[in-house]
Amino acid sequence: MNVTAPIGGLGNVGTPTTEPQGAAGEKHGIPSGGLHTLWWFGLGAVAAAGTLAATMGKNLVQRGKQVEPSLGQPFKKAEDTVSTLLTDTGTRLKEFGSTLGQQAQKAGSAIEEQMASVFERCQKPLRQEVQDLAKKVEELTQKIEKLQPTPSEQGPSES
Repeated sequence: MNVTAPIGGLGNVGTPTTEPQGAAGEKHGIPSGGLHTLWWFGLGAVAAAGTLAATMGKNLVQRGKQVEPSLGQPFKKAEDTVSTLLTDTGTRLKEFGSTLGQQAQKAGSAIEEQMASVFERCQKPLRQEVQDLAKKVEELTQKIEKLQPTPSEQGPSES
């Protein structure tokens, strides 16, 4: 008979085992006694954790399905608001760009008209300039007349 060793308060401490033992106290390659109890404990913990995780997973999924509508609505509302704001902003930017383009075109046309008017005025002599030129022409005409010989200074004509 084999007696199990006490390991951390696990197993049947001091209880004889009646299971057939293999070489060096092993049964089918698994340690016997206190170590065997520890082995079962580990397997049980893994199995329980798996069962608990599966059950807990199902419960969490169900709870998530219950909570989602209450959380989803504010996010949906925020998404709709942002979408509306973006659409409105895009529309306003397009309108602004169009208006800006029209205003730039009007300003360009006005500038072109003003420049054409300035160039036209530059090509026309001013009244004062015309008066000054007329005075100079008159002075030059008088000088030319003074320089021309008089009929008595010309001598006999050859007719």
